[in-house]
Formats: sequence, C-alpha cells, structure tokens
Amino acid sequence: MLKPKLDSASKDEGELSAAKRLLHQLHQQHRHFADVIVYDALACNAPWINAVKSYNIDTVVRVKDMRLNIVKEAKAAFKNTTANSTWIFHKTATKIVTISVWETAVKMKGVTEPLRFIKFSEKTTDCNTGKSKYNQKWLNLHYIYLL
Repeated sequence: MLKPKLDSASKDEGELSAAKRLLHQLHQQHRHFADVIVYDALACNAPWINAVKSYNIDTVVRVKDMRLNIVKEAKAAFKNTTANSTWIFHKTATKIVTISVWETAVKMKGVTEPLRFIKFSEKTTDCNTGKSKYNQKWLNLHYIYLL
C-alpha cells in the first residue's frame, strides 16, 4: 500500500509505484487474483501495461488526454471510418439516445502487442427539434488475445 510519509522521502513514491508494489504483493499471496485491472489515463504507459501483463492480467485504461501520442494515433485511425456497431440505447417520445462504437489496434512503443482502442459516441437527438448532441469516450485496452 501507499505509505506517503514513510516511502515518498526515500523512494520518490508515486501512485503507479505503489500500485505495482500492490500487484506484486497480491500475486505473491494469491497468485491469480484478478482478470482485469481498470485504471485512469495515468496508466497509459508501457511500463505499467507491461507490469500488469507480466501477471497475465488484462488492463482497461480510460484515456481522456487527447494530447497523448497514442491517442492521437488512435484518433487518426478512426478518422473517416464508420462505426463498427450502432444501436438505440434509449428511446422516449421526446428523445432518442444512440450509441456508436469504433475499434482499432495501435502499437505503443515498449509494448509488444498492439493496444486495442475503443471509441464510444453517444448521440442524443431531440425528437421535437431534430437537433443532436454528441458525447465521446475513449478506452485503451491492452490486448493480449486484448476496451
């Protein structure tokens, strides 16, 4: 576990360092303790993905920072492509919510297998005016066979 007062002075302890140490301890105590680990964009880096992969665990990373090079590459791969799947999520007399999903694989320096990127787009259409609003989300999944 993270020990801020004790660890940080001598080890330059950070969130990912503590998480790697926790992974190691859990693996030693329980061997296979999880199938998937979900993390925020901080974990969108080769050392973290490789650390989790070394325990045969898949990772799901929610990426928000469009400035990351890997996200830029995924974004370029999605450009001018149609969604892999689209469905109506919610429908009422006043609005229709449609979900669209795109998927691509992108190589990250330092990771042997490509990363699977999934982009979700939520489109809410007002049935009275015909106007639509969009909301997009991105997932980066380490793909061993591997958001």
